[in-house]
Order: sequence, then C-alpha cells, then structure tokens
Amino acid sequence: MVFNPTIAIVHNEGCDLHYWHQGQGPLLLFVPGGNGHGRQFNAIMAGLMSKFTCATFDRRQMSASQVKVNKRLSPPQQARDIRAIIKALGFHKAIIFGSSSGGIFGFQFAHDFPEMVDHLISHEAGITCFLPDATETYEQLFHLNRVFETEGLEAAAAQFATLLVGYDAEGIPKTVPPEPENVRNFWENEMPSLLGYTPNLLRIKENKTSVGVMRGALCKDAFYARAIEEQAKVLGFITDHNDEYYELRRLVRAPIFKKLRERAREGHIVLMTACLAENNERDTTFLEEHLDMARGTDVPICWVNAHCDQKALGQRLSSPGRYHEAKGKLTDVCVLRNLLREHSLIEPSKIANGPTKLVVKTMDVTGPIELSVGHLMSMIGFPQGVVSA
Repeated sequence: MVFNPTIAIVHNEGCDLHYWHQGQGPLLLFVPGGNGHGRQFNAIMAGLMSKFTCATFDRRQMSASQVKVNKRLSPPQQARDIRAIIKALGFHKAIIFGSSSGGIFGFQFAHDFPEMVDHLISHEAGITCFLPDATETYEQLFHLNRVFETEGLEAAAAQFATLLVGYDAEGIPKTVPPEPENVRNFWENEMPSLLGYTPNLLRIKENKTSVGVMRGALCKDAFYARAIEEQAKVLGFITDHNDEYYELRRLVRAPIFKKLRERAREGHIVLMTACLAENNERDTTFLEEHLDMARGTDVPICWVNAHCDQKALGQRLSSPGRYHEAKGKLTDVCVLRNLLREHSLIEPSKIANGPTKLVVKTMDVTGPIELSVGHLMSMIGFPQGVVSA
C-alpha cells in the first residue's frame, strides 16, 4: 500500500491543527516532541498502516499549525489538542505514542482523559524531577534558557546538542528536520514551560491506565534516558532484576513450559536456549524448570553446551551490527573476558534428580553460523534442509 495520507484540519482553541492519517484498525496517534512536526513519523506510519489507523499532526505553533500570536506552551492545552484530533478522526480512544516532550504530553493526556487511552507509549519523556541528580539536571537546563535569553538561539542550541546522546550515532537514520521557526518557538515558548513540569504519574497509576515507557540503548546515560527508568518506578513497573522480577518471570513461564512438555511428549522437537552459570541459585532453579519438562517421561532432553574461540567471540561482540541492534546487548570485550574468567556454565548432570533421560553434548560454534546450525540439527536428529516455521 502506497503512503498517501488524508490531510485535514481541525480548529481547537484558536489554532488550526493540521493532521493526516491513513490505514485501518485501532487508532495509533503519534505525538511529536520539541521539533513539533509530524512528518518524522511518516515512515513508521507507512509500515504500520495495514494494522492501524495511523495519524499524526503538527503541534500548536509548529509547522503548518500556526496561530495569530505565539504564546507560552500549556501541557494541558496540548492534551486538549490531542483530544480534538482523536474526535475529528471519529474515534473515542486511541493508542498514543509520544516521543520526548510528546511523551510528556502523552502523560498529560492520560491524566486528563484516561477514558480515551487504549495504551500510552512514552519514549524518553524528559521528566527530570525523579532523577537522583534532579537538582543538577534542572540547573543545567535552566542555564540553557539563560543562554538563549542572553546569547541567542544558536548558542543555546549548540550547548543543548551536547546533551543529546545517541542522536548522531553511526547507523541511526536521520530524522526529518523541522522548520527553523519551530526551533525558535521551542526555545521561546516550550522549553521554559516544560522545565521541571511533571504530569501527575501517581494519578495515572491509580487510574490503571495501560502505560509503557521506552528509552534508546544508544542514549546511554543521557538525562532523558535515565528519566524513563525513574518514571517506571513511580508507575510501579518492575525494572530491576529483583526477587519480584524473577518470580513474575517464573509465573509467566509455567504455562508455557507445561505446553512445551505436552508438545515434546507428542513427538515434537523443542529447541530452547539459555545461559546458566554454576553456583547460582536462580540459574539452578531455572535449569530445574527445564528438566521438569522431561522428568518422569520417556522424552530425552539433549543439553548442548556451545563454546567458541575467544578471539572469534570478541570479534562478534564488537561488530557494528550487534552494537546497533535495538535490544541492548553486551558489546564490551573486557566485560566478556571477566565473565568468562569468573563464571562457568552449569553442568546439568550434577543437578538432574529423578527419572530424566538427560543427554549432554558439546558443540564448537566458532565457525559460520550455517555450519553450527547444521551440527546442531545432526545432534538432535532434525532432517537436514528442513526449515521449521
């Protein structure tokens, strides 16, 4: 399907809000951040419009959505603009994706109009008051406002750019640039209003609104990335790998492992991966869960310990493809070496108790992945040339 959205205008509180949409299904509304324009979302809308009614807009006083006289930004008014667009599209609720300050407006919308939120996804909303270094971060951003007022836009933008970690990382597609007027409006009317502003996340939690928060792995320790982790704590998400986290994972696995046990007894081959260390109580418990799938049956469980030449492993670890994957993965070779020196893989034969047909094998995966896959298929008796769906 060619991306050819329908463009429309809805008037709300003195502003003609320009928005566009295409697709079918639940409404997925993309809320722009400080650059103000919705064009940055066109590519992702094109990829999702077969499953969602995708929509975005130019925010008030940005790009095509102009007013007679620019005023200081009001987050509650931004939330009302979002409501106006949802209603203009003929929907009663929507999935909201907000990035940067768009994530702040998403939180504000969820607070003010919880009945209109299917789900909220807030990406790197720069709400800094929960940070351990909130005072220092506030002072830093406050200083940028002073630079804008005393030295001008170019000086403030240059200093602000030093805080934007990950934006210029190699391999990251460049976003569509905003109009120059958007940048000035951001510094004159948005940055001062947003400095220290915090929607009531506790009320959002009380309302049991469906919320997810996101941060980029390449943003590392940037204030807006760290802010996400603190917001998750306020909202009651389980983020740390604590006892509650592991218990939740066990509860999620239980019905899945039960079904896998049934499939194995029916003659299906089940392939699973794990990285379990010796002398680790949680890893031992996790291994027991695997063994339980075959315990008391005539189904064999074949445990294959994969090993790799450390030089080849280091090369794989530092490859650009691995570094730029969306999911954060280990990329530091020194950390890898320390892990290999301090830990050993668990030995299932020492753990297995009760009637279990356990077969332990080893496999060298130093070579090409196709060769390793072939060796694994031979070990488990899987027909060569057959691809499992």
